[in-house]
Amino acid sequence: MRRAVYPGSFDPVTFGHLDIIRRSAGLVDELIIGVLVNHAKTPLFSAEERVNMLKDVTKNLPNVRVESFSGLSVDFLEMCNARFIVRGLRAITDFEYELQMAQTNRIMSPGIDTIFLTTSLEYAYLSSTTVKEVALYGGDISRFVPGIVADKIGPRWAMGGGMLINGLGTLLGGLLAGNVGMIIGFLAFAGAGASACVGSVMPKLINNWFAPNS
Repeated sequence: MRRAVYPGSFDPVTFGHLDIIRRSAGLVDELIIGVLVNHAKTPLFSAEERVNMLKDVTKNLPNVRVESFSGLSVDFLEMCNARFIVRGLRAITDFEYELQMAQTNRIMSPGIDTIFLTTSLEYAYLSSTTVKEVALYGGDISRFVPGIVADKIGPRWAMGGGMLINGLGTLLGGLLAGNVGMIIGFLAFAGAGASACVGSVMPKLINNWFAPNS
């Protein structure tokens, strides 16, 4: 049986991911989507949430299953008795990194090969980070992610992030104008946004900006 693993964080899963999933599922007998538990990042969604969302959006693909894992991808492949890693390429910068990883994986496990699929042009710009940044500013993410993902991420970020950002704008204006009233207004206005956003959203965004890519 030709079995492949498509590993990644999928935080959140995008239409670009689904493009690679559908096409690679047609190349093998079984495709396993490996949801990485990356301890170097604080994800927006838990591993369980990401697994459940992926199961939902791939339920019409009978040869696809979803599992979470931690550690090295090659170890996960060996555990799954798979010999192919699927990776999507959006740009030449992706290829440089992915080629290095493919060569490293080949050295660690000579029986494993990497299948590179170039992302469809309509999704070449798309990444999970882009989705989170657009959502943080209250933008429409329905063109980037499945409805189940948009329903979960949109209201959460738009409410907390939008209020906090507007509050920061008020603070900056007050500082520049020396207006004590505006500064007090910021403290009252941003408090609601902070309670909805700072505790869960902003630390995750900041962590994902500065943590290494998986």
